[in-house]
Amino acid sequence: DTRIKSIDDKLSQMIDIMNSIAVFLVEESEIDENLSEYDDEDDDQENWNPYESGTDYEDGDNY
Repeated sequence: DTRIKSIDDKLSQMIDIMNSIAVFLVEESEIDENLSEYDDEDDDQENWNPYESGTDYEDGDNY
């Protein structure tokens, strides 16, 4: 029956889409975990401003 074949094709397409969404979500959560680990390690880097380093430039001004 062609209707059953059509439904079967649609189901397999939906399963493929759901699998790719699941893979994306897993990868996304791994990225979030890595970022949060990185954030925890470098809290003191958050407020670092390269322009407040006190370096003397050629004109002698401190920035």
